[in-house]
Amino acid sequence: MDLELRIQISLIFYISYYDPQTPHRYPNIFDNGGKFTPYWFSTGTPTFLIKLIQQQKINILNLENLSLPASEFENYRENALKAVPVLYQSGYLTIVGYNEKRNQYRLDYPNDEVHTCFAESLADVYIKVKMENKAALVDNLLDSLEAGNADGFVEALRPFYNGIPYDDAATVEYYYELVLLLTLRMLGIYCEAQVHTAVGRIDAVLKIDDYIYVIELKVNGTAEEALAQINDKNYALSYDTDGKKVIKIGIEFDYEKRNIGRWVVSN
Repeated sequence: MDLELRIQISLIFYISYYDPQTPHRYPNIFDNGGKFTPYWFSTGTPTFLIKLIQQQKINILNLENLSLPASEFENYRENALKAVPVLYQSGYLTIVGYNEKRNQYRLDYPNDEVHTCFAESLADVYIKVKMENKAALVDNLLDSLEAGNADGFVEALRPFYNGIPYDDAATVEYYYELVLLLTLRMLGIYCEAQVHTAVGRIDAVLKIDDYIYVIELKVNGTAEEALAQINDKNYALSYDTDGKKVIKIGIEFDYEKRNIGRWVVSN
């Protein structure tokens, strides 16, 4: 392991430690209008963590409610670090449950602040959007979602997909789901990816204000087929009692253009 990685590991373990006496020792830390802000995160960029995730091909879409054998935490070796245990040890994931029979821990993000901040760091790596255009693109996306404008939302997503690398169809589908999740999560929008149901798996569900968007993505298929899958498998049925308007979106991706191709919307 090189020296730079050793230093980054030491730093991330140090800054992730929470001292409950900090507010008393450093009262001026709350001078920012009495708000808690992610100072702990801004003190160091988790570069080495992102490198581990990429090198070990960790499925970022499955980091929520992830089960891991206890042995993964016990067999710590500096020269053979595993990304998920390090995410836990550095504070990006926390234990939310334990299966005694299987000796497995269930992990999740400790709070929305950590989830959003980590998504922002991942987005810097996976999403190639010019900083000077980012604010306007984000405004368009949020305005469309808050207004229930599904067509405007999908159109606003297109720039976030520029420059995505991939080698095969399976990789394409993963990256498209990942970019959607990271884009929404870094904006603080509640979004679930790969939501399991009794009859299948929904690619994405996002909730904002008075709307719930149920989204199906197709790489080797049409937008109509994606929407038909939502309807045929009743993906939206479980959200009918939420008291919000459910909007269904089927999206097909243009493999040659490496971006969103066509889409269809239904209420």
